[in-house]
Amino acid sequence: MSKYKCLIFDVDNTILQYDASAAKALQTLLLNHGIEYTHKIEGIFRQICYDLWKSFDLNLLDNPVIRENYHELFKEYNYKRFEVFLNVIETFNLNDRNAYQLSQEYIDIFNNTHIFEEHAIDVLKKCSKTHLIAAATNGLANIQYKRLNPVKQYITHFFISEEMGYVKPMKEFYDYMLCKMRLSSKQCLFIGDLYTTDIVGAINADMDAIWYKTKESESAKWLEASLDYNIAVPVIDSLNNIYQYL
Repeated sequence: MSKYKCLIFDVDNTILQYDASAAKALQTLLLNHGIEYTHKIEGIFRQICYDLWKSFDLNLLDNPVIRENYHELFKEYNYKRFEVFLNVIETFNLNDRNAYQLSQEYIDIFNNTHIFEEHAIDVLKKCSKTHLIAAATNGLANIQYKRLNPVKQYITHFFISEEMGYVKPMKEFYDYMLCKMRLSSKQCLFIGDLYTTDIVGAINADMDAIWYKTKESESAKWLEASLDYNIAVPVIDSLNNIYQYL
């Protein structure tokens, strides 16, 4: 019998593949406008996202100012990246769209692009028979609910930072989850891909955690606040390995 009542999963790069979903959404957006999609264009867009994420300090979630303004900054980032993108690829036929329109169109496509981490659906389905399953994510509610729609039947609790008023790794984020589920920290296991966000937050909340770390995750390189890890939790490279810790 498991010592945990609830398994809490991060969303991006834990349940859903962020990088692959973003690339597919960009491809669909460009094709909708008659523009040939190339890996070069994908690289340009990815670099723009990286540079802007860093310039907005959206990875520095230990900064109280960033925490307080995270969701407004996130919304501005979503628009700004397409403003820069349009300037970079101005030779293409996107003159009939402005940055805001393109951003909204991309988000609509992204919301409905469901590329899951390997084994994620099977793990959620199997574990939902024996545990409460929660999804915990820093993000915007209108985006995350739609992205999780294909697996919502396995998830009993959704914790989205925009609705909560707290972001990971704030202890208040984890305390909020425990309060809503009426569980203690030791009754929960957190599974996430970002050490400085998911894992540090869980540790600070006295919650057991598993670091899901794969070589394929490019975005982790710029989402992490630091690459100075003090690994004090189990590390897995496949979600199928979770069962040995339950």
